[in-house]
Amino acid sequence: MNRSSPPSDFIFIDNLRINTLIGIHAWEQVQPQPLVFSLKLYCDFTPVFNSAQLEDSIDYAAVASTIELHCQAKAHRLIETLAHDILTRLLNDFPLIQGIELTLAKPHAVAASQQVGLQVTRWRT
Repeated sequence: MNRSSPPSDFIFIDNLRINTLIGIHAWEQVQPQPLVFSLKLYCDFTPVFNSAQLEDSIDYAAVASTIELHCQAKAHRLIETLAHDILTRLLNDFPLIQGIELTLAKPHAVAASQQVGLQVTRWRT
């Protein structure tokens, strides 16, 4: 891998469903709603290929738990700010993550749609 190019290897978490308080309407602040998270956690697998030790990789169960705990800690108004907070937290808490692609969907936001959401990608600077 060229040092100037982003890593192409990643760990993925697909369709992680978390019920949380999210939204701008009064009813959304008292009625939990499902959110669906899908992530690509870009990293260099070379250390774990050589050691076969979890500490040389990204613990996806710990990542999922971090997201769930963050969502349940407080109500959020917008999925955009929730996504930003989660990306910041994951990059701070998991130093082996070199980049994150996060897709965050809110299934019940628009009645005529299966789901709406956003996709955000951030790289460690």
